Amino acid sequence: MRKKLLKLCLCTVLFVFALCSFTACKKVKSARAIFAPYYTAHTPSAAEQKDAILLSNDPQPAQDEEEDSEIAPRFCYAIYRPSLDLSATDAQISAYLQGQIDATSTLYNEDAALNLDYSLDIFAEKLGQLKFFGFSCPLSNQQPGEHQIRKAFFYNAIDDTMLSFTDLFISEQTNLLYQSIDEAVYAQAQLEVASSNLSSDTLLYCLSFEEQGMQMCFPAGTFGQTQSEELKIVISYETIAPCIEEPLYTLLTDYLPKRGRAIDPDKPMVALTFDDGPSKYTVPIAELAEQYDGRVTFCVVGNRIDQFSDSLVRVSEAGHEIANHTWEHKKLAILSYEEAKNQIQKTNDKVQELTGKPTTFIRPTYGSVSDTLRQLSTDLKMPLANWQVDTEDWKSRNADSVYQVCMTQVKDGDIILFHDLYESTYHAIERIIPELTAQGYQLVTLSELLEYSGQQPEYGHIYRNIS
Repeated sequence: MRKKLLKLCLCTVLFVFALCSFTACKKVKSARAIFAPYYTAHTPSAAEQKDAILLSNDPQPAQDEEEDSEIAPRFCYAIYRPSLDLSATDAQISAYLQGQIDATSTLYNEDAALNLDYSLDIFAEKLGQLKFFGFSCPLSNQQPGEHQIRKAFFYNAIDDTMLSFTDLFISEQTNLLYQSIDEAVYAQAQLEVASSNLSSDTLLYCLSFEEQGMQMCFPAGTFGQTQSEELKIVISYETIAPCIEEPLYTLLTDYLPKRGRAIDPDKPMVALTFDDGPSKYTVPIAELAEQYDGRVTFCVVGNRIDQFSDSLVRVSEAGHEIANHTWEHKKLAILSYEEAKNQIQKTNDKVQELTGKPTTFIRPTYGSVSDTLRQLSTDLKMPLANWQVDTEDWKSRNADSVYQVCMTQVKDGDIILFHDLYESTYHAIERIIPELTAQGYQLVTLSELLEYSGQQPEYGHIYRNIS
């Protein structure tokens, strides 16, 4: 009797947990809950064009008046999926989801909960990346434990066709791809593996394209019993560039740094720029901008990079822009052509080495520009960017003053000058970014400001406001 009562209590707790979870899912569409510690709640990105569809089954528990009766098995599921308006692709997705429902029901003898959520990226309205993630678990203590679920689909949104592993990667370069995976696994977990022994379906199952590179999440046991936990690796796009067809590579590298950001060219924009770093405030400033779907431009001094190399890589991978503020902060306007070129080139080489990307704009030191510098800008095909609003944060070292100067002078298309060296600047930015966003300004990089204004770079020209 006591044993049955304990079982009843345990099952009731698990049922209530599952029921509450699914109820929460139904109520909060903008942040649908995933109820496992290794998953995060999904917020639909700007690329998601369609409302999610909820598939659910929540049968009411049997009401048995007999004290000693067993609790009837129950099978509950809550599955979010997108509507793609692609008949063939939607059909394959539906078949997969129904397969998950059937497999979970069979595995746990219809005494289980199944929860699936998704993320969706559409690259330039051509390549779709749809990822399902979630878990299944028993509703009683008589069944096996929780089971992780991941599945990636890649499809051609123009032709309504599902893509295979061989559609994504060049077959003649798969050896290089496998080698890159094996090296990344060893670097991450010191496991010597042969990913070429895995099927292409298994690799596709683990794969996703992320901002920082190609990500692969291998479930526990993929590489044997020594792999006791899920293993996540990331391989840079530069590493696997020879393995990817050029159109796909361009889509990935152009789209991903802007993922989740919907920049509207008809709405006001400003470019926040930070000179003289990197510093200990570079990443915190970047993180503040990211909280508001913004990106900024860091105009770096080359001889400071080694001290803050990790910070530079972090902000570059997140889609912030790196501009060139010389190697030693020498006044470019009084240097010879070769001296000025050396100051720019050394910094560019260092940034390229660390991030895989070149610097973009030249930020003239002290705002001074000469004919020589204009010619250098033209020869290197790097635009010159000064500023419309100078917050003079270097002079005041006062957060209130920096805030007031910025907010009283700012207008659409402005380039605003800060320095990411000072704590006072960081505290000013804590107020400026939310306020600019509340006023309707979009926080963009110098390149984005130019791009979304519909202009082509004009070398030798000094940009202060782009509108």
